[in-house]
Amino acid sequence: MTLYANTLAFSRADGSIDDSIYTDAELKQLTTIAYGDQFNGNANFERVYTERVYKNGTSKYSNLVGADGVLKLYNDSKMLPKAAESAVADFWNHVAGEEVVRFVNVVENSDEVIHDVAGDNGVLGAQTYNGNGLIMYPDSWHIDHLTAEQQENYHMATVIHEIGHALGIPHLGGGNDGTNAANAVRFGNEVMGPWSILDHPDGIQNTLVDAAALAIAALTWRKPRKLATWIFSDNASEKYVIYKNRGVKTNLSMKPSVKNDWGVKFDWNLIQSPIVTYRTIAKNYNLYQFEPEQIDGKTYSVAKQVGYTGNPNQYRIGMTIKILAVYPTDDPRVRVVRFKDGDEELTMYEAALDQPV
Repeated sequence: MTLYANTLAFSRADGSIDDSIYTDAELKQLTTIAYGDQFNGNANFERVYTERVYKNGTSKYSNLVGADGVLKLYNDSKMLPKAAESAVADFWNHVAGEEVVRFVNVVENSDEVIHDVAGDNGVLGAQTYNGNGLIMYPDSWHIDHLTAEQQENYHMATVIHEIGHALGIPHLGGGNDGTNAANAVRFGNEVMGPWSILDHPDGIQNTLVDAAALAIAALTWRKPRKLATWIFSDNASEKYVIYKNRGVKTNLSMKPSVKNDWGVKFDWNLIQSPIVTYRTIAKNYNLYQFEPEQIDGKTYSVAKQVGYTGNPNQYRIGMTIKILAVYPTDDPRVRVVRFKDGDEELTMYEAALDQPV
């Protein structure tokens, strides 16, 4: 590990993008949105379309996303409550339409560490790209005039912003390198541009410009990905993801981290003793449900899929649940848990939880 990062900053050769993922028309639409105007977007996105490069001048934009296409973060900052981690990650995950950010409990499994540095240097937070991690500067915050709720949401806006940089998104304040708004001391709506909590009492909300910039940045990852395809829908302007008070409100769906059309299959003869404990749902995974007649104690049983934890209509990520039992599956590397959700008993992979049972 290099100081506070296991993953080195990455950019493709000569700042190139993977231009095989979108059609020419789609790429032009994305870059037009991300280009923005005088005080939002970034004029360098024009080069993504015309030159197929992701650069500011001769400098390549970098990211810290690992080889699996997911940015894994370890939180060691007092400014980011553990209870807010899932919602912070899912802000970007819902913008992307699938998991692109994940908090991990073991530092060795992370791409980068979020941590604090003492001293008032006038900077609230910073993405370093050089092994020093994602830094928060607690002594630089002078916001005692805000409520406790506003203060925390402002902290989270900064964390979300700096995670955006780790994903490879530059500043989106308009003009060359997206710096017009900052130079003019203007606040806007893009989470990746100058932003003020006082202008956004309803929470931290993404814009189309943020989403298009993420989709373009993902073309430069070690594992390029096609993200935020909802941008191409006719009602894209009506879509939103809002972070507020350690929760996410959205009308965008997110693909589950594990896709299994056949459901969970395990041998009831191998059932472990019931384990009653509590855990928090931390990731977007499929949910399954067994019919009573399937439980005969002799044969493998297959459960039907009934939803997923990140469903915006019944959002369960961040929810604390009571684990009723843990079962092995026919894959020795995988276990599933059964839990109570209202009047229903549901089953999901143990990997969806914040920590193993």
